Amino acid sequence: MPGRTARLRRPTRPVRGTRGASRPAHPRRPGGGRLRPDLDAAREADALITLTDGLNLQVLFGRRTPDSAPAVLEERIAALRVP
Repeated sequence: MPGRTARLRRPTRPVRGTRGASRPAHPRRPGGGRLRPDLDAAREADALITLTDGLNLQVLFGRRTPDSAPAVLEERIAALRVP
């Protein structure tokens, strides 16, 4: 419609009391899901999204099975965690 503007979402704000709060380690994961300090979190997030897209295509084209794709992703995520 002419003259109609899109509504923009308000930016999200951090939840009060969570800044700097430490979470207990996950019982099944070494490091509790924390990233190694030498990593750039934003860059690694983009890389994981790209890897996931690529794995989806590989499954669709038959280069990987639906069971092997999550194993590749888990291997990459495990390499990012604090030992």
